[in-house]
Amino acid sequence: PVASPTPTRSPGEVRASLGVAPGRRLLLLFGSLEERKGALDVLGALPALPRTDAGSLAVAIIGQTYPGMRERLWAAVEAARRSPAQVIVQERFVPDDELDDLVAAADVVLAPYRGHVGSSGVLLRAAAAGRPLLSTD
Repeated sequence: PVASPTPTRSPGEVRASLGVAPGRRLLLLFGSLEERKGALDVLGALPALPRTDAGSLAVAIIGQTYPGMRERLWAAVEAARRSPAQVIVQERFVPDDELDDLVAAADVVLAPYRGHVGSSGVLLRAAAAGRPLLSTD
């Protein structure tokens, strides 16, 4: 149900546009940013990582934030930024053609959903692009 991706920019261009520091592995979480999507869990886990591991990561969270979630998201971002991990947050709608670019540039796609029922467009996009996916069952 997902067409083969057709990126319009190279992974390097996408990473540069996001401001990903050189040499970091890019973990991408995208879509509507609501509590059940697990962004708070990802951000909360970063300070628990060993410093050398966290220092090799760039976590990009990109999507529209639910109004009741904004304060909690930014509090979690501030706490996560105390770790050596690079945390990039863009609160905005991402059009489908740009999603192809983002997913192709990611080293790992994140889908740490809580209590998710049904299929996942994120999972399908990651699979179509041949990207590893870190997800709940």
